[in-house]
Amino acid sequence: MSEATEPSSLTEMPEVSVTTIMESIPDAVIVAEFGSNEIVAVNDAATELFDCRTDDLIGADRRTLHPTDNIDAYREAFHRG
Repeated sequence: MSEATEPSSLTEMPEVSVTTIMESIPDAVIVAEFGSNEIVAVNDAATELFDCRTDDLIGADRRTLHPTDNIDAYREAFHRG
């Protein structure tokens, strides 16, 4: 009888789609390209949070989702990383 072993690296783990992972997260998830700030993926919780459809968010500039007050703080936070 063979013993089950843990994968020794991420490449040995079963493939799980990014969509499956994102949809399993109960909080809003928004993925944007670093250079362009273009939103490239969202989960259902994000569409509920912003009360819109996925198509309304995909392709939009992520900066449009930030509150307009204290915009400099948001800009600095995203450029620190």
